[in-house]
Amino acid sequence: PFFVVVVAPDLPSGTLLSSAERLQQSRIDSSLHLARRYVRIAHPDASFWRHGSRLVVFLPQGRSRTPGDGGTLTEELGQICARIEQQNAPHTVSLGISGLTRDVAEFRHAYQCAVQSIEIGKALHKRAMSVVAGYEDLGLFRFISRTDSPEGLTRFCEDVLGPLLERDRTAGSQLVETLRVYLAENRNLGKAARALGIHYNT
Repeated sequence: PFFVVVVAPDLPSGTLLSSAERLQQSRIDSSLHLARRYVRIAHPDASFWRHGSRLVVFLPQGRSRTPGDGGTLTEELGQICARIEQQNAPHTVSLGISGLTRDVAEFRHAYQCAVQSIEIGKALHKRAMSVVAGYEDLGLFRFISRTDSPEGLTRFCEDVLGPLLERDRTAGSQLVETLRVYLAENRNLGKAARALGIHYNT
């Protein structure tokens, strides 16, 4: 299992002027170099490569580390971003984290999720620096840029409704239908129970 992390330098908003391009490129290089150094200390088994003005990090969750959830990693990387900001401002970075991925064949999807996380995370945060956003935390925002992709919507539904769908398949229950009626009744338990013909406590 592994995570993919995309690191982007925090640059002032606005268009780069041609006269400032060299200065900005130097700032990008410095910020990404710092990120690589700080992340490598915490994750010596990580692999890094540049992709344009971003740094891509492959974080395997091997035998030496218990495969964790994205929340723990988000906190850990948030602390790294905070240290970079405290010790090296104005060279700061923001990060997007994919969900935990178990098959290397899914690397491309994990990378896209990490990119989406950083882009949406930065848009949602009032603070423009040192933002760390995990894909699992995006909720419905996860498929904003994927509404034209049936595969993206299918993945989202499986992630969110997967346990209910599986239970309905194996146990013959009607959990998905119950949820649909509950939401259709604006989360009113009494109305949903009447529509389903079951007791309120059920």
